[in-house]
Amino acid sequence: MSKIDIDAVTFDSFQSSPVSSSSLGFVCTEQVHPGDSLLTIERSVMLSHLTAKDSELGSLLTPHSPFPSSRYLTSTNVIALHLLYEKLRPAMFPHQPPSRWQPYIQCLPRQVDTTLYFSPLELQWLQNSSLVTSTQLRLSTLEKHYHSIFDPLFQSFQHSRGKRVDDEDSDEDESDDDFEEFTEFDPKLFTLDEWKWALSMVWARTFVVPEEGARLDSIERQQQRKEKTSNNFGLDESDEDSNLGMGALVPGADFFNAPPLLKDKQEVAKINTNDNNIAIDQETARFVQHPQVGVKAGTSSGQLVYYALQPCSPGQQIFMEYGKYKEHSNQELLLDYGFIRTDNIDTIFVLPPSQLLQLFQSSHSPPPPPSSSSSSSSSSTSLPASYVIQQKKKKLLQKHRFWQEYYIIRADQFPGQLVWALRLALMTSKETQEFKDLAVSAYEDPVFGGPGSKSMSISPPPISEDNERLAIRSAIRHLERVSNSYASTLQVDEQLLKGHKYESMNEFHALMVRVSEKKALRDTVQRLQFYLHHFSQQQPQNKGNQDLPLADYDSKIPLQQDYLL
Repeated sequence: MSKIDIDAVTFDSFQSSPVSSSSLGFVCTEQVHPGDSLLTIERSVMLSHLTAKDSELGSLLTPHSPFPSSRYLTSTNVIALHLLYEKLRPAMFPHQPPSRWQPYIQCLPRQVDTTLYFSPLELQWLQNSSLVTSTQLRLSTLEKHYHSIFDPLFQSFQHSRGKRVDDEDSDEDESDDDFEEFTEFDPKLFTLDEWKWALSMVWARTFVVPEEGARLDSIERQQQRKEKTSNNFGLDESDEDSNLGMGALVPGADFFNAPPLLKDKQEVAKINTNDNNIAIDQETARFVQHPQVGVKAGTSSGQLVYYALQPCSPGQQIFMEYGKYKEHSNQELLLDYGFIRTDNIDTIFVLPPSQLLQLFQSSHSPPPPPSSSSSSSSSSTSLPASYVIQQKKKKLLQKHRFWQEYYIIRADQFPGQLVWALRLALMTSKETQEFKDLAVSAYEDPVFGGPGSKSMSISPPPISEDNERLAIRSAIRHLERVSNSYASTLQVDEQLLKGHKYESMNEFHALMVRVSEKKALRDTVQRLQFYLHHFSQQQPQNKGNQDLPLADYDSKIPLQQDYLL
């Protein structure tokens, strides 16, 4: 494992050092006090779309690029392409000086332990987790972008090789001159696996830094906005919002490790996966204060400066807190960064229930053609009432952002977004016509008492009593179906964890994700059942049903046949 040794990166009072067999960290070389500067990084050394445009790749990134792949050159893809180009530079140009980033690139891991690198068997360990679908989607999109970007460049390479064999061919199209600038893209070097590596580095290690001329203290606000609005399950198809600053690989800054967890107030110094000793107790694992760093941006001088927040003694590792502005679920952490936190809130990302899928599938279809018996022009252009209602529901779901690719279900929260989506989708035609947007902003989710409490605060239903019961019952049924789709039960998985019956870190991570998702489903279903019981008690006309089990509630309330209209 090499040390970072790159120009334009200055280390004060500490150095990069191997902290395990597979990773670097930062260790103090002398006593550090709060406020001391630790790391200074020049803007010129940050790998971003700006440094890419100033490199040999610059003409490829112009609006008038001759390659049809230019529309796939998003900010993320540009940084990945730039990183990969610099990594492969010695093989492309063996007689030229190496890249200035070569010492940094040599320190990067050869692989990130994300689900993108799981084998098919390891993905099966996740069972029915939505993380499997997200991983497969990301892999397929990654491959699509690879071919869209590199296939034209490979044609350029093959064309240049052909010209060397027969450079007197006079029948060449003048447009072939466009290809002559990019003849170094050998498909044997720029493989799909190398592209996956480059993108994995970008997803796991990119920072948000202020654009040139931004306020000096803006980086924390930029990072805060970035984390609050990020969607880690997606593969971005377009450039980032310029207001969020720019993404960049920041050599040096990405080697700070996250603070470790404690067990019984004693630090778990090392988790040795080589001998399968992965003993972490969820109930007693917790954070403890370790020497940490803060960051400030000095864009006027073109630098980022990292400084200490706490004292650090010689030989002590210094850490950085990650996820400061956003709580990352274990699914997101494992997909993007290749690790999990054993103290995370139990969370699951569930696909939309069938009622929402039916609504959107039907609203995507074109309206039925007008009746041939229509005689007036007005009647020939009118749309069926059912189609109009479906379109209004769809617009309401999108307007209030209740239509999602995944719904986040947390064990400690009422699933408000999922329930609201079902409320709107299950409205009758009359309720849809009378719905006011104020109902969304004025409604407050139910407030539950503490552990063991039998009371809760319930607001009046935002649409109607029948709609509320139907939405809650539908949410319960959907989450129960998801829970029942796993190959093992929560009890079985907890026993596997308790008995340390796993043979690798990937299997441990998959098991932890399964347990977290099943706990989130169990606790959320109980929360919804508790709410439905108390809601029914508060409705005078339904007091006779308040002690009935959930299945009997369903039979007492007639289904609304036109909820899709």
